[in-house]
Amino acid sequence: MSPKFALAESSMDKVTASNRRLNRNLVANFVAQFISASMAILFVPSYVKILGIEAYGLIGFYTLIQMFLSVFEMGVYPVLGRHMARFTAGKVDANTVRDVFRTYLILVVVVGACLAVLLGSLASPIAADWFNLSELDERTVGRVIVMIGLVVMFRFIEMVFRSAILGLQFQIIYNAVFSLAAILRYAGVIGFLILYQPTIEAFFFWQIVVSLLALVAYGIICAWILPKSSRRPQFSFIEVLKTRRFAAGAVLITFLSVSLRQVDKIYLSKTIDLDIFGYYAFASILAGIPTLLVGPVYQAYYPRFVELFAIGSKSDLNRAYLRATMYAGIIAVVSGVPLVFFAEDVIWVWSGDRELARGVSVFARVLVIGGILDAMLNIPYCAQIAFGWTRLAVGMFLVSLCFAMLAILIAVPQFGPLSAAWVWVGVNVFLFLLWIPLMYRRILSGTLSGWYVASVATPILVAVTSAFALSVILPVTSSRLIGFLLLGVIGCILLVLVSGTAWFTSRFFNPQQDMQEAGTQTVERM
Repeated sequence: MSPKFALAESSMDKVTASNRRLNRNLVANFVAQFISASMAILFVPSYVKILGIEAYGLIGFYTLIQMFLSVFEMGVYPVLGRHMARFTAGKVDANTVRDVFRTYLILVVVVGACLAVLLGSLASPIAADWFNLSELDERTVGRVIVMIGLVVMFRFIEMVFRSAILGLQFQIIYNAVFSLAAILRYAGVIGFLILYQPTIEAFFFWQIVVSLLALVAYGIICAWILPKSSRRPQFSFIEVLKTRRFAAGAVLITFLSVSLRQVDKIYLSKTIDLDIFGYYAFASILAGIPTLLVGPVYQAYYPRFVELFAIGSKSDLNRAYLRATMYAGIIAVVSGVPLVFFAEDVIWVWSGDRELARGVSVFARVLVIGGILDAMLNIPYCAQIAFGWTRLAVGMFLVSLCFAMLAILIAVPQFGPLSAAWVWVGVNVFLFLLWIPLMYRRILSGTLSGWYVASVATPILVAVTSAFALSVILPVTSSRLIGFLLLGVIGCILLVLVSGTAWFTSRFFNPQQDMQEAGTQTVERM
């Protein structure tokens, strides 16, 4: 065999290995996400039953803090993950990677410790002035806030290790630890509360233990997988300065994105009755399901996009991008469209409360439409961040936030709270029509039509048509068990139909070259 053909075969083997690794990572991400989400939802009634609703409010307070800390996490993960992925592409040396990792680890440890100290110092004022307590005393709440500070610190430091592992594409072992930690965090605490002490303090003591164990496990994995360097890693503020614009852009994007998703709820919480707002907030959780389920696709493909951008492989990049958007489109519509057509049935089967189902479904049918579109935008955004282009996303989210605020202020007093849900839909339509075409003018040229047809229009059209037909054909039932089974059948039918048609359509825009053609092109480039 000639050296050229041997090299071509070696290149094809690398591509095949990369695709197999990507598929394994994708499956692992979905399994881990399913386990984590199931654990988080399944045991909520048990927490309330064991601890009481007031104690569960402190868990909600902790969750709120974690949500806003995700803004900082999205400034770390794109930077570290991008460095690690560029190393796998041969564009960054091992010394630089280890310097960046050490630098961000030190900075995050310092910031995490400061957050813990800050929450500890504010524990007494928060317990006395922030919460309206009836069952818990202020001392107990103060101690819990101190414990929350420790959990926050460990979880904050953990994100550095997680970013490195994901960026180096060791996602299977990451998801194994992630899943085990989720099981211990959400399910294991039930046994601890029953066997040890059913108090909110015991709950957060368990969270501290699990968070510390997860942190140690991620640290051991990083020590094993980080590339070996020719010298000891150093703290390098220069590396921070090099990435400051990208990191600042990622943080700003996340802040604007979180604000955009919360502006309707912030306004409505002050202007409508609390019970109506409760329905709206519940519906917003349902609307976030498509985006949550698309998350594993983002997590799997982000380092792959970075790697392909770095080596300049346009054909491989376009194929990977269209494949990722096809997966995202299928997941978004299969998980979201049933919530549009069968919202009341879904909520009733889950809760057993018809009144709750009727109140929530009014808002859910509209909010989920926006949630489907939002989920479909995740992969185009992922490609922009992988390319290192944050300015466009910052501009689009800023304009969208201003538009949303103005529209809500005008529409809600005139048309009621449902109009705020339609504003959310309008924002995502605006991003579809303006943001995405602007992106394609600079990167991923030649994939715009494929994305619109195979990843957006086809899944939506097939899912909506099928769901409408099923809503007319299927019988109404008063049994929650039969309702659950019918919803399962609906989901399976939509999955088969949408997946089949989306895959068939994508073949016209994302043709797969056979091995011989790929080898020939590789030889020709030599």
